[in-house]
Amino acid sequence: MVQARTDLDEIYLDLAEEFRLPVRMFSREGTEKQGFLARERAEARGLLFNEHIIYPWPRRTRDVFFEEIPKLPPGVSEIFTHPALDGEELRAYHTENADIRAHDAACLTDPVVSGLLEQHNIKRISFRELQGTG
Repeated sequence: MVQARTDLDEIYLDLAEEFRLPVRMFSREGTEKQGFLARERAEARGLLFNEHIIYPWPRRTRDVFFEEIPKLPPGVSEIFTHPALDGEELRAYHTENADIRAHDAACLTDPVVSGLLEQHNIKRISFRELQGTG
């Protein structure tokens, strides 16, 4: 992940600024552990980035959603999953975690999960919809 690479961070921010793109950030705690002030440097450039991130791996995404969504603070949040359709190809290339990836795909299309998001007034958008708003 490019946001974890200190050697690429300036290039990452330069490209985001040039093309007016939002950038992905780890959680506040995660970026503080990195030690190179990624959030502060992006903010100083006026770049928009996710304020929060839900990253369930390797736990079951549905379980994490029902824990985290109700207490999600206002702001731009990213839900980071690894969805893949279950099948022979998935099972061949990702032998250890195929079940988690298939679960992620099922979870993201589950009407009960959709209802949870609606219940908590979560508006689903993509990073594309954030482009140029920062």
